[in-house]
Amino acid sequence: MILDEKSRRWESEVLELAVREGWTPYVQSLRNRRQPMPSVVLVNLGRVLVVYLRLNRRNPPPIDDVAATLGVKAVLWTPADRPLVRAALGLPS
Repeated sequence: MILDEKSRRWESEVLELAVREGWTPYVQSLRNRRQPMPSVVLVNLGRVLVVYLRLNRRNPPPIDDVAATLGVKAVLWTPADRPLVRAALGLPS
């Protein structure tokens, strides 16, 4: 699916926060398209977050399957989840 402007802004916002807090982001190589796999993988001091970025919670991705398969934390973040995003990245809410 081709990312619209809102999706690109949301992704940029999360990536900027993550990098500022010392996380290393690994993003999909097709920057203008989102595949059904995670939007970004964030790594910081041995912590790994598999992140799905969406604008809403309709049709959620299989985050439980991903987390179980990879043995890492997988999350679905929407713009409404900003306080959770900030907390997960180590920022005050």
